[in-house]
Amino acid sequence: MTTLITFIIVFGLIVFVHELGHFTAAKIMKVGVKKFAFGFPPRLWSKKVGETEYAINLIPFGGYVKLEGEDEDTEEVDTIIFEQKPAKDEKNERAKNSKRSLLDLKPGGLLLIFSAGVVMNIILAIVILWGLFMTGFKPIELGQFSQKIYPGIDGTGGVKSTVVVTVDDVEKNTPAAKEGLKKGDKIIKIDGKRVYFSGEVIQVVQSKINQTGASVLLEIQRDGKISEKTLTTYKSKLKDRSGKDYEVNRIGIILETDGKLQAGPIIALKDAIISTWNIAKYTFIGILDLFGKLFTQFKLSENIAGPIGLVVVTDYFSHLGITAILQFIAILSISVALFNILPIPALDGGYIAFILAEVITRKKLSLKVKNVINLIGFGALITLMVVVTFRDFFTFEVGNYILKLFGR
Repeated sequence: MTTLITFIIVFGLIVFVHELGHFTAAKIMKVGVKKFAFGFPPRLWSKKVGETEYAINLIPFGGYVKLEGEDEDTEEVDTIIFEQKPAKDEKNERAKNSKRSLLDLKPGGLLLIFSAGVVMNIILAIVILWGLFMTGFKPIELGQFSQKIYPGIDGTGGVKSTVVVTVDDVEKNTPAAKEGLKKGDKIIKIDGKRVYFSGEVIQVVQSKINQTGASVLLEIQRDGKISEKTLTTYKSKLKDRSGKDYEVNRIGIILETDGKLQAGPIIALKDAIISTWNIAKYTFIGILDLFGKLFTQFKLSENIAGPIGLVVVTDYFSHLGITAILQFIAILSISVALFNILPIPALDGGYIAFILAEVITRKKLSLKVKNVINLIGFGALITLMVVVTFRDFFTFEVGNYILKLFGR
């Protein structure tokens, strides 16, 4: 239950900030805001303040802002659709009520409203990372891109870095034990490559899985002194979630990533922006991989997760502490921003594509055509989410977890 609550708070913050972007942009453009809702129906709570009805709904996987001039039949998705300009008497009537409609806006105003949610998600990530750099934090690992994400990981550029890979335990009768490795040893390099994250060491060892008795050269720091140790890898069998055996390479040590990154306010802001850019860049690579495999191989990328997967990841980071959760929020916020800006119908990027198409062609798309395209896009997204959720159900053994709850 604690994990679920944490997930709702994490995802809720990201959705709230996104919708707040649309809301704020609408207010700047003086467009009337009819509804500001978190989640999708059924409704749990609502209250009208001025012209706006604020609501909290049961399903916490989204939200929407309904604006003046929006089609009445599209409020259940985060949708803003505009059509031909109204007659002058209608404009005058709205002017008397001090409200503007989306129908009155030029393309620039519409682009501002549609892109504002994405911009706010990016700003949220920058603010979080800025605060973390100023207060000091242990960076979480992000696979092969870990070193490339964080500027100053090597202690340069005004960043104080104490991030290092530490030996947490040495298993008996293993190559590591025979070579005299001890708990607390710091691994500086492996095969001549500088490392800062435990996963980087594991990746090098695992990359030699096809070699029998492969050698691994470790540069170790102990009590301020540097020494080198050559270890021979061995194979060990493990079981995956389905109970199937698979082999891994090992050297007999359990590793931990220790230390922090910290910088002054100005450098911290610069590095927060750089980190956000780097995360966005590699996230975009992941999105390209997703759609590339989907359209060319009809295969789902292993890098995509649905609601179940996100709950599992949230649980993992929640056990690592508050700074890990904050980094996860920043990363997820960037992912939401990039996915929303894609030119897919029913997403913010889809509506931006409509606007740009109309500007380029100088022709209005009919409301009927837009609704049909949006319906197809929304249906495709829902189908993708259902398929991913179905896969996650078995990947993370949700069925077994539910049975355990009932004592079976």
